Amino acid sequence: MTTGNRPASSTDYTVAQTLPCNACPHWAAGKAARQWQSGLPHRQSVIEAQRIVPDEASGDKNQLTDRLRFHYKLERKLKHANYIQSEGAHMEKQYAIKDGYWLMGFQYEITGSLYSFGQIPRCKVSMLEHLKPGSKLLIAGAGHGTEAIEGAKRGINVTTVDISQTMINFMQRKIDRAKPATPIEIVNDNILNVQRPGQYDMVMANYFLNVFNPDMMKQILTHIASFVKPGGSLVIGDFVNPKEGNALYRGFQKAYWYIAASLYALTADNAVHPIYDYPELLKSLGFELAEIKYFKILGMKCHWSVRGVKKA
Repeated sequence: MTTGNRPASSTDYTVAQTLPCNACPHWAAGKAARQWQSGLPHRQSVIEAQRIVPDEASGDKNQLTDRLRFHYKLERKLKHANYIQSEGAHMEKQYAIKDGYWLMGFQYEITGSLYSFGQIPRCKVSMLEHLKPGSKLLIAGAGHGTEAIEGAKRGINVTTVDISQTMINFMQRKIDRAKPATPIEIVNDNILNVQRPGQYDMVMANYFLNVFNPDMMKQILTHIASFVKPGGSLVIGDFVNPKEGNALYRGFQKAYWYIAASLYALTADNAVHPIYDYPELLKSLGFELAEIKYFKILGMKCHWSVRGVKKA
């Protein structure tokens, strides 16, 4: 357990910088503070604190009450500071999904833009042109919020869902800087927990489904497809599935994908798998293939945005 140095003031002191532990006398004093806060007799709280920290709990009772208040407030702050960590651990245990982006999250957007020569950001926002102000858009795995913020600037009602608190933190900073006129709803949860059937004019999954192995990907894709209204669109932006050109051309497309996939497998525990064929997957779910936009690097198709329309 790591503790700070004791301040010179007799009315203030630090406590353990980890989650509270019964072995820590300051945690025990915090327990007395909780007793005080919960309405137990003042004298009982004072006696408990004196028993636990006799060298600091002596003297003026009013001063001791102030100390108890301080402990109570500080303990609440410590719990709040550890909330994200404990929630992440809970989700890892329940869903076997990790917030792997705690390490790579800060550079996610910059690296993607550099690796794609600016094509990934263009790909993410390219299908927003099909939505009007007031339309409802859900973005699964919003990352740093590129398409969410652009959509909100256009007057679209945007909902984002991301299990990664790291990514949400970076997205919130971008939102605070951009200050879009339309508020953005942020949901920090596993997408499979979200139940909003038939509510959205468009659902986007940009560079999100490639995180998962084939079985999990199909389960998530089927789930988010249910969010789309009849006549609405499901949009997937990702790496192109190589189907055309000579062997060298297709080999470059595959290598381009596997380099990125391997990097995030090492740093974020993402799955490594063959490139998914999203047009065929959308068709298998009953969507009509409406449009494919390609984004090229050195004249080669490396990224695509695929839009399917849900049959009425």
